[in-house]
Amino acid sequence: MQYRRRSLSALLWGALVLLGSWVLMTSSRKLQAGEEVVVKLPIEVIGPDSFVVAVEVFVSDTSGVDSMFLKAHNLGYKYVPELDGSPNYDKKASFRINGGAWIPIDNAHFRAFYPESKMYAPPLTGPIGGPYQTLRGMISIRETGKLKPGRNVIEFRFNGTEGISSGYRVLELDLRRGGRNGTSAFRERASCGMILQHGGRPRGTTRRKPWPRASGSGKADASC
Repeated sequence: MQYRRRSLSALLWGALVLLGSWVLMTSSRKLQAGEEVVVKLPIEVIGPDSFVVAVEVFVSDTSGVDSMFLKAHNLGYKYVPELDGSPNYDKKASFRINGGAWIPIDNAHFRAFYPESKMYAPPLTGPIGGPYQTLRGMISIRETGKLKPGRNVIEFRFNGTEGISSGYRVLELDLRRGGRNGTSAFRERASCGMILQHGGRPRGTTRRKPWPRASGSGKADASC
């Protein structure tokens, strides 16, 4: 009986995640005059295993956009005996764009900035899971869903707990052309696109009110 309840609960969570992603993706459209896309930071990806938070971002010109900048807190697992001697402290987080393949935010994909990039020792292969809890770096978006002009959905997932932690926070994000020193896809036009606001918390796609759309505010060019 208990097994059946767990199975039904898992199916329900999965259905809510899929439905939330579909609602966000099908809402994509061009910005209207007097409207801008707002993402509130930090994005708190905190919840049960496989918990997902979806946010909408606006990109007017997708040409050459190949990577995402992240500043995130608590991306790695804490020490537990099961991970002793293992490099798998970086299996906690992943993301995808527009329903594409999930990309791990791990030491193989996440290119941390200095000095964080040096703050680890074997068996770790990078700084996720090391002593620095807040990391900055770049991750390629080429292996996930393609960006499209207009609204796009970025989903962040908490893959599961090691028995201690329950998620992580995205403190800053950006989509860029040409990596770390490239140009931002969010700032190419002052009158339309992204406005990142600190404070507040986007709800996850597995919560009771799971599918918030980015609120419209400010003034935007009618041609956005």
